Amino acid sequence: MPKCSLAQEMEATRSDVGQIVMWCGVIALHQRYGIGPSRQDRLGKAVEEDSLIAQRAGLTWMMREIRQNLAEVLPAEELEFRVPMLRAPKNRKEQQLAMAGNQAATVAWLLLARGVRRELGFGQSRLHQLREDILGNYRQLNQWCREDGPEAGLEKLRRCAERAIHEDLRLEL
Repeated sequence: MPKCSLAQEMEATRSDVGQIVMWCGVIALHQRYGIGPSRQDRLGKAVEEDSLIAQRAGLTWMMREIRQNLAEVLPAEELEFRVPMLRAPKNRKEQQLAMAGNQAATVAWLLLARGVRRELGFGQSRLHQLREDILGNYRQLNQWCREDGPEAGLEKLRRCAERAIHEDLRLEL
């Protein structure tokens, strides 16, 4: 297997972390609020539309717009999303990968929060609780990965997400 450059590893980290945050959100919406497949699908379409707009208009511009919109209901510290980690980064490379993961997690959280606010009418308290639930689900994934290995941990996440949306899935990590 050829060795990846740091830029390739950072991009893979962004993709993986963004996807994990979204699935943790889908699971949290189902577990706490009973949001079923049809409403999850509507939410997914809204998030996807915003994501496409962000790609066309520029991610920085779109994230600024979303932050301004969500600042009405969320404190500034809840507009950022830091990925729960099993251990602190040991070197510069791990720090850079952690920063890439946190950037992707923040983008995923902002897109999800905007969609949830718009499509499901969530206000401050439910958005705050959703964020906490997503963090809890991510911590649970970390625990599964530590105890059973990454493949088994991701398989458990996939099964939880399938139960949430009543559909077979394949996580692309």
